[in-house]
Amino acid sequence: MIRYQYKHRTLRFAIRRFITCLPAYYGGYYLSIPLMGEVSHVGGLWALISTLIVLQPNRKDAWQTALLRMVGTFIGATFAAVYLTFLPFHPLGMCATIVASVLVCGGFGVPNYARLACITIAIMMVSTVIDPHITPYMNALLRFLESATGTCIAVIVTEVWPEEDPDHKKPGSLRLPLSDLSGKKRAARDDAS
Repeated sequence: MIRYQYKHRTLRFAIRRFITCLPAYYGGYYLSIPLMGEVSHVGGLWALISTLIVLQPNRKDAWQTALLRMVGTFIGATFAAVYLTFLPFHPLGMCATIVASVLVCGGFGVPNYARLACITIAIMMVSTVIDPHITPYMNALLRFLESATGTCIAVIVTEVWPEEDPDHKKPGSLRLPLSDLSGKKRAARDDAS
């Protein structure tokens, strides 16, 4: 049975989400005005998604996730722009482009970037159907800048207001190290014997 337990850290993290999501959405929403002359809900959504991905309880995790987000977005935007320059959107083409990005990321020994590259490819490809007058390279530029907007906001909020360090075994920390979980499982098995 699932029980809801209110904790102050949950409220703090929810407030941090609100503080990052609202400016990220509006930042991405209005970012396209200088480039396209109009606002974009897709831009707001993409910046918001970046914030949700990058916002972490501590600085180290936020910076690592920010790097993954930015490099993955760059790879995916590049792959999608190249595909869309030569071919129109098609679900098979989108899936083939996703597979190509996974193979390239894996081949270069950076498989962690593939997940975010794939998400970027999917968003870019579908957004060309929603708004077909955007050129592939403008689409790539917008998605990268929107991602950078959300990423920067999340990193700034984490720098200004980090949560507790989850590496310390404090009561109420946001997560336990995996080594603690395996130790607790072993202790539970030993107690049961």
